[in-house]
Amino acid sequence: MRLTLRDKEIIGLTSVLKDSTIDFKKHKLDNISLLNKIENEKNKPVAATKQAAAKTARDIRIKQTKEKIANTINLLRMENKKINLSTISTESKVSYSTVHKYKDYIEQLFPVKKK
Repeated sequence: MRLTLRDKEIIGLTSVLKDSTIDFKKHKLDNISLLNKIENEKNKPVAATKQAAAKTARDIRIKQTKEKIANTINLLRMENKKINLSTISTESKVSYSTVHKYKDYIEQLFPVKKK
């Protein structure tokens, strides 16, 4: 579960946890580790979290695009169709410019015989 707290709320929560008479062991919680988690999240820069999320999303998109291209190349091979960037783009429904970005990857999958 994710919870968004304002600075005032974090300060209030940490003070309650520090001064609390709640039996945390009964609830299988350690108030010190809970306080440390809150402090770590409070001090973590938002930009770092966003960058990590953006990198994960980008890696997923790259993987999906490579899978589409590889599947399309295999399909074109089975159908004995001409394999070039244009046909890969059309069949995979990936833009030509995106397919062009993966030209090296395509050449690894389908090595071009040089004359």
